[in-house]
Amino acid sequence: MTLADDLAQQLTGARRRTLHLTDHDEAELVRTFDALMSPLVWDLAHIGQQEDLWLLRGGDGRRPGLLPPAVEALYDAFTHPRAVRDRLPLLPPVEARAFCHEVRGRVLDRLERLGPDDDPFDFAMVVSHEQQHDETMLQALQLRSGPPLLGTGTPLEFGRQLQHSVAIQGALDPELLRAGGPALSARVDELLEAWSGGPYVFNLGHGVPPDTDPDVLTRVAELVRSLG
Repeated sequence: MTLADDLAQQLTGARRRTLHLTDHDEAELVRTFDALMSPLVWDLAHIGQQEDLWLLRGGDGRRPGLLPPAVEALYDAFTHPRAVRDRLPLLPPVEARAFCHEVRGRVLDRLERLGPDDDPFDFAMVVSHEQQHDETMLQALQLRSGPPLLGTGTPLEFGRQLQHSVAIQGALDPELLRAGGPALSARVDELLEAWSGGPYVFNLGHGVPPDTDPDVLTRVAELVRSLG
C-alpha cells in the first residue's frame, strides 16, 4: 500500500464515522444537547471547512474557499463559542453534507498527485482533526436525554494505525483551557498516555482562546514537560 492509499483509507475511515454520528433527523442535528456542546450540524460543516482550508488552500485563509466568506466565518471556533452556535444561521444538514462531500472529492484528487517527496503532515492533521470532532460529537450524543440514537459500536483505531507512519497532533479541546483545574490536568495526562506508542505532537487543534488565563497555559506546558 502506498502512502497515498494509506492516507485515503484514514480519511475515508474518519468520514465514515462522522457520517454515522450525524445520520439523524434534522431536528436532532440542529439542536444543542448541552450548553457546553455544539449542535452536531456545526461540527459537521466545521470539519469540511477546516479540510478545505488546510488541504485545498494550504492553510491560507485569505484564499477563497468553497463557502462564501460570511458563511465560512460561522465556523470559526474562536469567534463563535459553543454556547452561541445554535443561534447562528448555519448550513442546513443537507447542505453541510453536500459541502463536505465536495471538499472531500477535491482532496482525494489532490491526494492522487501526492509525490514521494511531499510532506503528508497536513493530511494526517486533518484526519486527526476530524477524529477529534467525532469524539466531541459522540460526547454530545451521550449528553442527549431520551432513548439513545446510537448503539454501543466498536472503538475506532485509525489514529493509532496512522501513527505508525506520521505524527499525530492536537486532540486537546480548547474549552478545557477556559475551565482549567483537575479536568484539564486529567485530560493532558490521558492524551499523553493514549498516544505514547508513537510520535505525537501535543498542541491545540484550534489554538488558544483569546480569554485564556496565561497561568493555565503555563501549567499545561509544565504538565507536558513533566509527563511527556
